[in-house]
Amino acid sequence: MDNFEGIDEKLKAKKDSNKEDRVTYSLDAPGTIDVLVVEEKLVYLTEGLNLVDTIRVEDKVFAPPPKSSIPYFIADADKVFHYLAEYKANLRHSLDLYEELLTYHKNISDLPHEAYYDLLALWDFHTYLLDKLHFSPIIYLYAVKERGKSRTGKGCIYVSRRGVWTETVREADIIRWGNDHKAALGFDVKDAPKKFQRANCDDLILARFEEGSSSSRTLWPEKGAFRDTKTFNLFGPTIIATNRPVDDILESRAISVDMKPTGKVFNNPVTPKDAWELKARLTAFRILHYQDELKEVDKPASGRLGDIAGSLYKIVTTYFPEKEASFARLLNIISERKKEDATDSLEAKVLEMVIDLNYEVEKGFLSIEAVTKKINTGKEERFTLAEDVIGRILRGLGFVKKRTAGKRGIFYDLDLIEKLKLNYGLDTSNDTSDTETDIPNKDSDPSEDSGISEAESHESQVSPSKLTQTELSYTEEVEA
Repeated sequence: MDNFEGIDEKLKAKKDSNKEDRVTYSLDAPGTIDVLVVEEKLVYLTEGLNLVDTIRVEDKVFAPPPKSSIPYFIADADKVFHYLAEYKANLRHSLDLYEELLTYHKNISDLPHEAYYDLLALWDFHTYLLDKLHFSPIIYLYAVKERGKSRTGKGCIYVSRRGVWTETVREADIIRWGNDHKAALGFDVKDAPKKFQRANCDDLILARFEEGSSSSRTLWPEKGAFRDTKTFNLFGPTIIATNRPVDDILESRAISVDMKPTGKVFNNPVTPKDAWELKARLTAFRILHYQDELKEVDKPASGRLGDIAGSLYKIVTTYFPEKEASFARLLNIISERKKEDATDSLEAKVLEMVIDLNYEVEKGFLSIEAVTKKINTGKEERFTLAEDVIGRILRGLGFVKKRTAGKRGIFYDLDLIEKLKLNYGLDTSNDTSDTETDIPNKDSDPSEDSGISEAESHESQVSPSKLTQTELSYTEEVEA
């Protein structure tokens, strides 16, 4: 009997030993700022600025994964500490780094407006400050072939923190890159909307723009309730370069850059190595400001734009107050573009019909039939919209359904209409230059334009088929 007890003790000791030796690979172990490279090996940089191979938390041991398993460049520790010492002695280090990023992007891309270089520089910074932010603006690069979409996207991703430039839209990869790497993802895909939908990853990409977004998967059904599921974090920076317009929902979370033809000749390809020095500098910037709290500021614009631009505005006010005027110009350009897009949408056209039909309103009631007839006027029969489709659009806009004398309609809500007119850029009675954004442009001349040429302001970034695609999506909902 004693022998059996001895065997049991040995087995138990061996089991405990194996448990202690079990290592969990992680790029973000508790109490660490980042991972760096020392002699071709990944090590942790702790909050006390020590380099260590492992971190032990209770009975768990964390270690960085093998360097060969990382698909992006990670800065060398010696170089990062060199820049860290340099930045501590230079009060202008933030602004100097900002200017270096502007130069870097100008050597890669010919953007439609000077202010977009500020956008790219701020987006680069936000990837290194992501743990301080709630929203991450998606950058959407849209144009036909040979406009520099891929060059521009690569330039951002290669200099970003843990950036992955890919044509892969597999659900499993997107989840793992988001959860395990907290990676900045750049998608270079033809007809992105269709590929995202076919790969069943469109909702995953939408979710990446907000902190706290997650996705659950049942991985171990044999373990039973509460132990069979794993939840993955999705939040992370995203860039999409494509030749097709994305849908309205994704675009509302994105800042669009419409790439124009260029006469510039860029002799060199964009490679990850071009960004190595800047990545080391940005990593040093992250370490130096790791404990900082970003300034609390009011949203710089209303609606969703205020959310996504607010993250960049916090970075500007905290580290680059000298760039507030540049940011105000950028925000004005983005606001004007989004207003143009909203005005071109099917919802805006239905709203216009509702406004035009105010003479049809009786006791606060407007029939859906009247709106449908109005919007179908002059259309070929195959392009007309059904009442059910119009009813769904009106409901989506926020109108309350109402039925009178057997007719379906809506309550003609004047307060709602005024708000919707502003949202969809239909309020032409007032100058909206002061209502779109809330940042005063300190250096601008009152006569200075928005930065968009007359030709560009009338040019829709929506393809001729986009309206039909939107109509079809509503029609498909009704048929379903």
